[in-house]
Amino acid sequence: MRRKLSHIFLAIALVAMFLHKHSGAAQSPTPIPPQSFGQGRSGTDPWRVIIYDASGRAVGSIQFPAYVAFAPQLPADPKRGALPSPAATVKGAAQSPGAADLAGVVNLSPNPSLQCPYTVEINQTSSSVVVPGVAGKLTHFCTFAAVTATGQSVSLVQGTGSTCGTGTKGLYGGTTASAVWADKGGVHGISDRITIPGRVVGGDTCMLQSAAANISGTLTYGFYN
Repeated sequence: MRRKLSHIFLAIALVAMFLHKHSGAAQSPTPIPPQSFGQGRSGTDPWRVIIYDASGRAVGSIQFPAYVAFAPQLPADPKRGALPSPAATVKGAAQSPGAADLAGVVNLSPNPSLQCPYTVEINQTSSSVVVPGVAGKLTHFCTFAAVTATGQSVSLVQGTGSTCGTGTKGLYGGTTASAVWADKGGVHGISDRITIPGRVVGGDTCMLQSAAANISGTLTYGFYN
């Protein structure tokens, strides 16, 4: 027991001398190379004391009986060293996150995400193009709302030409004016999602009608590959 206590007092004395020599409020802390005092013993001991220098930096520990170890200052991250700059990197579609990637916090935008960001009014008395096509793209529709002044037949189609007469595909009704609307009748389909997918790549969209009566309404649409 006396021998064990003498080892403890010796260790504390050595630590005090070391800190007095290498620490001080006026000195900036410097890394301390690993070193030990005394022989020590193997195994674990529940009594472990952390040693701090004058700047408050942990510089070592005492594991009784009488084992003193000094370690250099730990890096910012013990596993990865210096932390990367606080910036998020956008990954490609086929890339996976790596160990050095930082997490990003994303807030959803309060602005709506529109599938059909474009609007066109319908106001006609004869068949005509209502939405010109875009090369290489399909024109999809979300809202289709229209009314006729008097009873007639109508169709919404896609194709090419002044009345979409070439390569015609029906979107509402057939390839010719075929959907019967009564006097002051029509359709009223309102949505912010695509409800009428396009059928002709690069094709125009036309409103066909069988009589010279006014048709008025609205279409919302978007172009997609």
